[in-house]
Amino acid sequence: MNIWQLSYEQQLALLKLRGIAEINLNYVELSKLRLNKTRYLSYQRQLRSIESIGYYVIKEYANPFYNGKRYNGIKFDDIVNRYFYDKHLKQHVLQAIETIEVALNAKIAHILGNRCGAFGYLDFNNWCQLSGINGYLGKNKKVNKYLLQDEELRFKKKLANAVRKSSNPDIIDFIGTTQNIYPSVWLMVGMLDFGGSVRILKLMDEELRKEVAKYFKLSEYDLIKWLETINLIRNICCHNRNFIDFSLRTKPPLNEKIKPFLYSHSERKKIVYTNKVALPILMIVYLVKAINPRYDIGKLMKSVRKFATSDSEAQKIGFENKNSIGIKRVNLSI
Repeated sequence: MNIWQLSYEQQLALLKLRGIAEINLNYVELSKLRLNKTRYLSYQRQLRSIESIGYYVIKEYANPFYNGKRYNGIKFDDIVNRYFYDKHLKQHVLQAIETIEVALNAKIAHILGNRCGAFGYLDFNNWCQLSGINGYLGKNKKVNKYLLQDEELRFKKKLANAVRKSSNPDIIDFIGTTQNIYPSVWLMVGMLDFGGSVRILKLMDEELRKEVAKYFKLSEYDLIKWLETINLIRNICCHNRNFIDFSLRTKPPLNEKIKPFLYSHSERKKIVYTNKVALPILMIVYLVKAINPRYDIGKLMKSVRKFATSDSEAQKIGFENKNSIGIKRVNLSI
């Protein structure tokens, strides 16, 4: 199989050949003849776009308009706009996820501090589920002292490494004034990544899990499944993946308050709800509103509306209709 590097001009020509419209290849160079100035400038702009964004990223954002053989005439500039609209949407989604992450860590620190003091979290027997099946850790996962010891050792190793590399002034002060390797629980949560915070929640005993879930106005099962999904969304947004066209392979449990906003259809006499991007967006909105009812979702929903100027476009990304993306309606209902 022969594969070779294409020039940016050839990449544009290939996209045009496959059906993407308004790629301006037929221009006359200004140095030779003063014609087609607009077409020439448009071509140069398109070259810069494919150079700075990349062929396969542009192709990914065009995929919803591909019929298996050709693109259905979508304009090149519209695809580039989709990329930048999605980029702005991801920025607002990440900002909301940060609010959730900070609140989750604060609640974990408060609950563990109440249960076992500043450093009692280091002994997993103080706060973890000690026996029985913990399905949050894996299907039919049985908890015993060996599993908890392995979890504790991995946690401490990762924490010690994070503390050693930290530039947090409070951590630096802690290292300089104490012989302890591990910080207090209130500093420890700042060392966690989102997945680490969710892991602690899964390891907690039922009483503590329910206390965290109550704060977010969900059951413990729903909260953990939602946080798993949001962690996935966070990784997509952080690594420049296509977010707006994303579909969940495994749908988390649905809350009754977000169902009215979601596109659904009947299948075998059952209502089936969407797995499109509207679902995680509404989950995120629900959680930030549980944390702070006055949280401003305006910029987030405005970014979503860029993709949904009609009911059919709204349904393609999982909303019931374009009115489901209205800021006032979402604010009043969640």
